[in-house]
Amino acid sequence: MIAVEVGSANGRLKAFRAGIFVCPQDPGLQDPAELGKALRQFLRKEGFSARRCVIGMEAKWLTAREKALPPGSADSLGGILSIMAEREFASERENLLFDYIGPTGGDQGEHVLLVAASRRHVAHLQAMAEAAGLSVTAITSTAIALTCSSDRRDVPERIVLHLVEGGAELVVQSKGSLRLVRRFSLLGPQGGGADAASGWLDDLLGQLGRVMSLLPGEQTAAQERELHVWNGADLDSSSLAVLAERISPQAKLCRPSLSFDMASLPRELQRDDIAAATCLGAAALQGRLPGVDFLHSRLSPPRKPALSRRAVWIAGAAGAIVLASAVLLLDWRSRQQQVNVLQSKFKAMEASVAEARDVIDKEALARSWYDRRPRYLECMREVTLAFPAEGRIWATS
Repeated sequence: MIAVEVGSANGRLKAFRAGIFVCPQDPGLQDPAELGKALRQFLRKEGFSARRCVIGMEAKWLTAREKALPPGSADSLGGILSIMAEREFASERENLLFDYIGPTGGDQGEHVLLVAASRRHVAHLQAMAEAAGLSVTAITSTAIALTCSSDRRDVPERIVLHLVEGGAELVVQSKGSLRLVRRFSLLGPQGGGADAASGWLDDLLGQLGRVMSLLPGEQTAAQERELHVWNGADLDSSSLAVLAERISPQAKLCRPSLSFDMASLPRELQRDDIAAATCLGAAALQGRLPGVDFLHSRLSPPRKPALSRRAVWIAGAAGAIVLASAVLLLDWRSRQQQVNVLQSKFKAMEASVAEARDVIDKEALARSWYDRRPRYLECMREVTLAFPAEGRIWATS
């Protein structure tokens, strides 16, 4: 775990302390109380004094799905996404927590990113923080937070790579909407020489290419794509140039839009993985965290109000009608699109169908004449052709 204490000094955000906490294998995250005690000792030893914290989860603990929705009100958006989450994760619905970031869209509909995390894992993280004497403000996604805090430019597509030890985290942002969050497991390029670094980079580019080719919708040209790299794996400049050549000519090291000071940290801690954690803390301090928060999810079931039984029945019936209407609307739009496509194909085939019918009619007319011919006519024709018009010939059989 990377811990950074962020505060305000002279009107500017500043990283006061930073440290790397290596989780003991025993007890590990399975015993959050004991792990919290070890974390508390680490924070005291390193001089941390803050009591509020935000926790950023790695992408390997998350599952993200892009959802395209028709235009609708914000009130029905949560209900529609809850139904989609229940259908897509039917077997694991009770074991997951859901939240979403978005929507972004307009007349053509809305695109949201539905993100799921293990309920048990989130509970363990919260219990660990409380055992360490910390009050958890939010539990979110580190990769999504870094994407939302990166330099903002008006580009059709932005790829954010958060390189970490043992892998890389990928976030794709297209037209202001997050479309994908993915984790790649890779062997680290450090300490293995040029061949190991080249193999690591080829593995990363191969997995990245496969993921990008499977994105739904229109593919963005490389010239319109921007690559941001959070270099937590100490990627050298030559490797970054290869990334730029293979992915985008606009590759660059990412810098957060939030301005903060890391000069007070030791020089060995002034690196990108510490900066990423600092960026997460700074966003939380300014209230600029992304919409994904598994402690305060917008898709969590609301608390039951103290209402009469009749009011509960009325509210439930109204909600069911709204949700059923939304589902029917989605189904009707989907079927209408299929009907429109089939009608356009049928209209385009009208000329070919008319030509085929004409050929069938002519063939049927000709077939009726050939079916009535006596079978010996062909034999007589062959015999006639065997005798020349002039000359003599003797036939013995």
